[in-house]
Amino acid sequence: MFRCFKYISDNADAEVNDDWSENVSAGKQLFIEKMKNLLAS
Repeated sequence: MFRCFKYISDNADAEVNDDWSENVSAGKQLFIEKMKNLLAS
């Protein structure tokens, strides 16, 4: 089985640097939770 996860890390606007820094951390946490859920299944 193949699973792919995509998370938007920025809005590609003037705030791209701030968006990326904040959102990459949030994406990491969401990915960890998804992996925990998959392993528990």
